Amino acid sequence: MRGDGLYTDAEIRKLAPFDIERCTGSGITAISDPVLAVVPAGATRPRKEVFAALGLDEARVRDFRSAGINMVEFLTWQVSPSYDLSCMTSVHGDDRRVAALTDPSRAVYGVCLHKRPE
Repeated sequence: MRGDGLYTDAEIRKLAPFDIERCTGSGITAISDPVLAVVPAGATRPRKEVFAALGLDEARVRDFRSAGINMVEFLTWQVSPSYDLSCMTSVHGDDRRVAALTDPSRAVYGVCLHKRPE
């Protein structure tokens, strides 16, 4: 993926092995949407590795938001005109030192693509 600004919707649709048109982000979170296989079940991965594995350049995303629910902090960016990417992170790390929300080293344990809220 190349260029400046957001990715195209077509580029983002290629990242999902499912129909992201049906993924709504369920309001403030993406908890009901399917997760991408970029982070194995039961594991975590630094966000910078997640973005790299997906071929996403942090300089091309925008509209960062976060929302916490219980012990999960959802980090969400707009990646194309129609789609968002949400990373599921823990409120507390194993050692209780959690990287800042936008820190590329912050541990991610789930990633979803979904339609942007209208």
